[in-house]
Amino acid sequence: MRAAIAGHKDLWFCGVLHGDICPGNILITPEDENRKLGCLVYHDQENSYKRWITPSAMQTDDAKIARLIQCAKEDYDLDITNATALKLLAYFRLSESLGVLEEALKIWKEVIPDIVVTVPEPNLSWPNCDDVSRDIDVHTGTAAFTSGELSGRFRRPYEYGFGRGHIIHGVIHDIESFFWVLVYLCLTRTGEGRLRPELLQDPPEDDTTNRILHTIVYYLFDMSDDDVVKSNKTDFFQQPGQMNEYIIASFHPDMACLKPLMLRWWDLLVFTYRTYNHLTSGVIHSQVLKLFDDTLKDVQQQFGTGPPDGPLTGGHDQPASAAEGRDDNDLLLEPAAARGINLQRLLPIDGYPKMNFLSISGEYLPRQWDARSTLIPALKEATRRNP
Repeated sequence: MRAAIAGHKDLWFCGVLHGDICPGNILITPEDENRKLGCLVYHDQENSYKRWITPSAMQTDDAKIARLIQCAKEDYDLDITNATALKLLAYFRLSESLGVLEEALKIWKEVIPDIVVTVPEPNLSWPNCDDVSRDIDVHTGTAAFTSGELSGRFRRPYEYGFGRGHIIHGVIHDIESFFWVLVYLCLTRTGEGRLRPELLQDPPEDDTTNRILHTIVYYLFDMSDDDVVKSNKTDFFQQPGQMNEYIIASFHPDMACLKPLMLRWWDLLVFTYRTYNHLTSGVIHSQVLKLFDDTLKDVQQQFGTGPPDGPLTGGHDQPASAAEGRDDNDLLLEPAAARGINLQRLLPIDGYPKMNFLSISGEYLPRQWDARSTLIPALKEATRRNP
């Protein structure tokens, strides 16, 4: 995954946005006998750009730096260094700098990570992915892994950020897609890459943990209704604490070592959408790659160069979810239906005691739901009843 993101970065700074991040487009290729690398392929939806951004730092002085340090202390009881203040004031006005710190404190309550205040590499330029005048195809990638900002009938931002309103497929959306791909794999796969056995059969009525897993996979990835998937992803960005409580908590045990990475990545995504500006597309790759590098060091310290002790679980020759397929016909199939899962075994949405299903084009959908509030309320109700 890290190598694929690095490849995406290389493409981007050459003026190309991939635009379709999904498991089928990330290959694992051998580098030598002992090491494998990820490879990003299939660029049929890539976009190229004509307008570029070459950022230049704003002039500042000791008085402005001192004022920012003072305001951070007085307004937020936050101690920041001269170096941090200088980085912020190089690309933000004073009020915007304080806004960045305010949003950061909502996510990182005590210590703000170094990656939050990141400046572009020297003499670096990148395409202007927010250029509303450019003539491009309206492709949004593979639906299951597309950003909620791009899916559904209407494009709306998760957060309006610093004046952000018009939504165009950009770097941040591909980075979010990488995140959803890894979430999906951690939810549905064992350490050997096999499909989790519990996803191959109906969840027992009295197994709340299993029903939660099935419901998460279906309503975040398998549903064909893009508006509902969009609503669910938007809900998590607006209630970011639920990601760790429900989604990351449902990862397969083999993927436990990735939980810290995914939580840090999630926090960074939430923060970035809330503070999105013209610099985002020039620094987001480096921020995410830094998270991967730090995690790799932690994993190597914990496990050494080998895998964790004990066998990894997994079945044999299990089918992949249709959401991963590259064939457009495969993408039309609902993985749950393809696996023969009884959708009435999923958690009741919005607290209805029973889900009343209606067959539409071969798929079962609930007759009633609030399309703006679906998955999170169901997860909360299930855990409330079965703590």
